[in-house]
Amino acid sequence: MPVLPDLYTERWFWLQVNPDSRQLARVRATIDFIVGQIEANKRMFLSLPKPLPS
Repeated sequence: MPVLPDLYTERWFWLQVNPDSRQLARVRATIDFIVGQIEANKRMFLSLPKPLPS
């Protein structure tokens, strides 16, 4: 049960990529995959974790 349901957790994700490698197909595919997963699962990434059952 949330103690402070009006509060939320903000998460930041950083992906560090060498500028010279950023346009390589395999690097671009990896970046696109990670961003796509986060966008497709926004609810999971933006919500607080559910409490463990008692």
